[in-house]
Amino acid sequence: MTGILIGSALVAVISGLVIYTATKPNNGKADIYEDFKVIKRALSEFNKANLTGIKSISELNKYIEKDASIILLNYELTSDQKFLIVNRANEISHRDQLIEKIGGSSYYNDEEKKLYLALYKFKLSKVEPVAVITYFPKDNITTTTKLEWNHNQSIADNKEFKHVEWKNKKERYSKIGTYTIEMRIQDRNDNWSDWASVEIEVNEEKGIKGMACSAGTLFRIHNSGKVDAFGKNQYGQIGDGTLNDYDKLQRGIGVENVAQISGGDTHTLFKANDGIAYSCGNNDYGQLGIGTRNHSKSPQKIWGLEQVKQVVAGPDYSAAILASGAVLTWGNNEFGQLGDEVSKFKELPKRVKDVSKVKQISLSSTHATCVLHDGTVVSWGDNSHGQLGTGFKGKATPPTVSNITGAFYAANGKNFTIIVLDTGKVKCFGHNNNGQLGMDSETDVMFAKEIPGLKSIVKVVASESFAVAMSDIGEVFTWGRYSSKEGETYYKPQKIEGLKYVKDIGVTTNRGFALLEDGSIVKWNGNIDFVEKVETRSIAE
Repeated sequence: MTGILIGSALVAVISGLVIYTATKPNNGKADIYEDFKVIKRALSEFNKANLTGIKSISELNKYIEKDASIILLNYELTSDQKFLIVNRANEISHRDQLIEKIGGSSYYNDEEKKLYLALYKFKLSKVEPVAVITYFPKDNITTTTKLEWNHNQSIADNKEFKHVEWKNKKERYSKIGTYTIEMRIQDRNDNWSDWASVEIEVNEEKGIKGMACSAGTLFRIHNSGKVDAFGKNQYGQIGDGTLNDYDKLQRGIGVENVAQISGGDTHTLFKANDGIAYSCGNNDYGQLGIGTRNHSKSPQKIWGLEQVKQVVAGPDYSAAILASGAVLTWGNNEFGQLGDEVSKFKELPKRVKDVSKVKQISLSSTHATCVLHDGTVVSWGDNSHGQLGTGFKGKATPPTVSNITGAFYAANGKNFTIIVLDTGKVKCFGHNNNGQLGMDSETDVMFAKEIPGLKSIVKVVASESFAVAMSDIGEVFTWGRYSSKEGETYYKPQKIEGLKYVKDIGVTTNRGFALLEDGSIVKWNGNIDFVEKVETRSIAE
């Protein structure tokens, strides 16, 4: 490269190409706005002198004013001559001011890191692009509502558009308040619309959605996605960042918009409304699914789990169903309860082979039961008491299909299984030494048998040797032996009098719980004639 000085500008000659370069005006920093005006004038002179369009910005060399100081290498022209492109525009601090000052359809392309300055205030479309925001639902938006955002556009060229840019758009808003959402569109001729905006009011849905129990902890889930909890917290299974036990319901779980909770012996799984799963508490066997065996006092996102439909905590292992119907398991695998015999434990979720289209899953300490969308049942793990419903005893891994059809819901107890049918009837199989099968006997059952006296049942929960069922009108029934000194063994289902319009049920090691219509929770033990409200930590022990 050679150079000669002409006036105040240094002309560089590179292989015959002449490029005017700056003589360091403004402390060595180019004045982009002044350069823009110089190039715009040069382009006008070029177009007067040439019938053909410009192919390269270097063709403007002889049309640039001689006293101008400009580095053309910093710029490009679009092929239609509509924009001057400023390269490396991410290093320019005053991009927005330049766009506003020059106007037209000027914009910054964040992906290319280039600034597009409109050389003409042009309208390539017959109709200026107009953006209109649409969303559903329109009314009664709450923190748990999933919003579906869309847009309408009015542009030329068969209404094709090139790009949509949003501000503050989310599927859900975790806190109540007023939110402004903005959006603009760009047509394929690079014209941008004005910003369209809407305001939405996000409220909190009142009331209680459901409950969940672990061995010594109780959770209450609000419709808003907030969570109350109390009870034991020695491993941080409550998820509030402490190891403090609580005598009364405590707000402040570290997950927003909770949809579902499942508790193991000393660990807890949370599913948020966005389909992400979290875990906290004891992690001796990797049951938190976070890739280590470190305990956690605060909820941690479970590795690789998205679009989760259900999370389930066994005593020391865990499972999740994805929206696709696949099942993943992790944690302790002593009895093959993870669905394979490859390892003794897993610290990360792994899909169970040959199991798909799963609707619901239940875990005991040693076996798992899945209800599929077609109403059949698949199970695996320990089968020492016939709890897999296969008609024989002995561990079953890989998963085994039972002869049940029309299944709606499964509940696993210790060495026994209960299946709710879509007719509202209930079947069971497995260990029965304490009447936990509700058959008025203590004989184990190898094949599924119907429990007499139960109808219109929609949910069952099971503990070590007893079960609790809820009907479609909120009645509650129980049977089996509560592992406490109080009460007796119920060999047939017993209706718990005084409980009606119950919204949800749960069990701990030796207690039954019911969520009432007003959001309060009651409990009972082996004496079902004595039902009282939950108030202190001791009732969850």
